[in-house]
Amino acid sequence: MIFLNKRQIEIIEFLKDIDDWINLKSISEKFDITERSIRNDIYLIEEALKENGIKLDKNSKKGVKINASIIDIDDVLDSYQNKIYSFEERCIIIAIILIIKRETTIESLANDMLVSKNTIVNDIKYSENLLKLNNIYLEKKSYKGLKIQEDYKKLLEVFLKFIGDLDKIQYKKVINIICNYLNIEYKKIKLIIENIEQDKNVRYADESIKEIENVIIFSLCHNKEQKNENEKFNYIKKLIYNFTDIYINDERLKIIHITLKSGKKINYDKTEKIEKDIENITDEIIDEMCHIFNIEKTLFDEFISQMKMHINIAIRRIRNNFNIENPILEETKYKMPLIYEITKKILYRKKDVIGFLFPDEEIAFITMYFGILFEKHLKENLYTSAIIVCNGGLATSSLLKSRINLMLPEINIKDILSVRDILENPLYDVDFIISTVSLKVDDYKVIKVSPLLEIEDCDKIKYEIYNRWYENNRKYILNKIGNNSNICIGNLIPENYTKFSDVNDWREAIKEATQALIKDKKVKKDYVLDMINVVEKLGNYMVFIPEIAFIHASPKNVLENSVAYLNLSSKIEFGIKNKVLVKTIVVLANTNENKNLINIVNILDNKNNLNIFKNAKSYEDIKNLL
Repeated sequence: MIFLNKRQIEIIEFLKDIDDWINLKSISEKFDITERSIRNDIYLIEEALKENGIKLDKNSKKGVKINASIIDIDDVLDSYQNKIYSFEERCIIIAIILIIKRETTIESLANDMLVSKNTIVNDIKYSENLLKLNNIYLEKKSYKGLKIQEDYKKLLEVFLKFIGDLDKIQYKKVINIICNYLNIEYKKIKLIIENIEQDKNVRYADESIKEIENVIIFSLCHNKEQKNENEKFNYIKKLIYNFTDIYINDERLKIIHITLKSGKKINYDKTEKIEKDIENITDEIIDEMCHIFNIEKTLFDEFISQMKMHINIAIRRIRNNFNIENPILEETKYKMPLIYEITKKILYRKKDVIGFLFPDEEIAFITMYFGILFEKHLKENLYTSAIIVCNGGLATSSLLKSRINLMLPEINIKDILSVRDILENPLYDVDFIISTVSLKVDDYKVIKVSPLLEIEDCDKIKYEIYNRWYENNRKYILNKIGNNSNICIGNLIPENYTKFSDVNDWREAIKEATQALIKDKKVKKDYVLDMINVVEKLGNYMVFIPEIAFIHASPKNVLENSVAYLNLSSKIEFGIKNKVLVKTIVVLANTNENKNLINIVNILDNKNNLNIFKNAKSYEDIKNLL
């Protein structure tokens, strides 16, 4: 039998979902490996599929395509998935099975995992430690097997945590084991949710559907039937019984009910009753954000309605101790730092009213809504303007303007000028200049383009529009939140955390800037790697002020709030994608709120301060900036 590794299994999963031909280059880009490696993988995949009676079609021009039904391909994947787990992955799955079954044996686990009993004996030690870290304890008795006696809610919490960390293949493996144990078909769980959606006139987001599935599946295990005393759960109880022949008791029905009420929805039933206190809190949160940015709510009624729905659901989730995963938590913090901090402050002020703090995951989701609302508002109030400089005559300049209007309608072209015109009167109220000739005008960005406006010209202009838009956003936010403090740079960055160096590699620069923080035990050594990984993964969003990189990462390796400053003797290329030039690096280490970022950005909003900060030769140059 052909052995397939994890990547090859993932390639089959990828090809399974594609109905048409796909070339090897596209596959190599998807999996970030060379075409040569993909060719080797495709050869082994072809042989493995052939063993199972499935043909992989290949064409030198078109690429490859699997010639089989999804069901047949899934059967092949099922036969291979037990052979691709690492030791750690296998132990997590075993821990999940132990939680599900609560009582089992080494032999039964070996049958579930299709490995030897000796392998399970070795794995179980690690699985037991995983459970212990989550306050679940495994009893081991000779001739009786393995047993867990924790309560339903505790086991459900850890089950959702563990199963949420599985990839697609591992998840499918666990679900198959659980469904076999319960003697039900997985598709029946999906039918339950579809019936609920149809009956309640809602559509749940994919991530919520997965959570609802997991809660229902877990609730079916070791269920002790009791009299159903709560009438409002009858509908769910009967629906589950119709598809599974299993009755669910009140405690579990309540958890399923809360999960359904708290699930993220694509649309929702507008007649659904919302608790008055939740509605009031939600209105206060949105009103405060709109007040900060002078946003007229009535202009965005439909979007405000969606935002209210999300915040309502978030409050319900937190009140009922339902944790939520946010896969773009860190990305939101890095890409929308100022709006994230404002959102966090607004939500923190509601602590006494609602009785809890919003977790970072929920803050990030609400930040995205506020960010979108803010962008919608700015789109109505901020415009990009430019002038065209062209020496080619009326026909050429008119053609260029026409093409810009067609391909970049967001630009307001204020005038068309010759080189002589602009040199004689170089003061114009525009964001930048679009020119068909090489040109330098003080205090203006000049973008040179072809009179015919090629695609690459449009890309250059769009990049500048984005930069201007981002800069306008930043200034607008800073203007709204204001800077009423007398904090200066010297209050934020101690002298011993500043450096002046000639490092020419951005990774080394981050390392150099952080050394003093590591020495004083403000951060752990791994914080350097954390920050480098953020830049590699997310790009250059932390360079939102030209030539200054505000570097930070998750707080797991931060010991105390602190800031470090490194000024370079010359600009260096920063990042690995769409590299930008950076002169100064500011390392932000925060255990919770990122107040230092807003304070520093406020100080640098003064153009003179910004130039001094970037071109400083000593601590004396920057310490009194405020």
